[in-house]
Amino acid sequence: NMAAMASQCAKDQNLFWPYHDRLFNAQSGGQQAFTIERLVDYAGEVGLKQSDFTACMSSLKHQTAVQESVQAGVDKGVQGTPAIYINGNAVNSDYASMQAELDRLLAGS
Repeated sequence: NMAAMASQCAKDQNLFWPYHDRLFNAQSGGQQAFTIERLVDYAGEVGLKQSDFTACMSSLKHQTAVQESVQAGVDKGVQGTPAIYINGNAVNSDYASMQAELDRLLAGS
């Protein structure tokens, strides 16, 4: 996934969260919002050094880690995002479900 690799390249420059937020805001643009050209544009918008970012993307430096992460999700049965696990148990991503699971775990300790 190009966006996941781009996020890791942003992390290399300590700007993961600003880049993450920029990608999140681009979602309404559909798949064309995530072309390599747009990903590089977003890098510049959040203050990343574009030459380093482009070199990172071109080298596929983070490809293996991203593929392993995707495979780990597939192995757990994840079918979409967000996918929330608490203590290894899948939990619905709404606040009430997460709070109920945390309360249940805390009550057992």
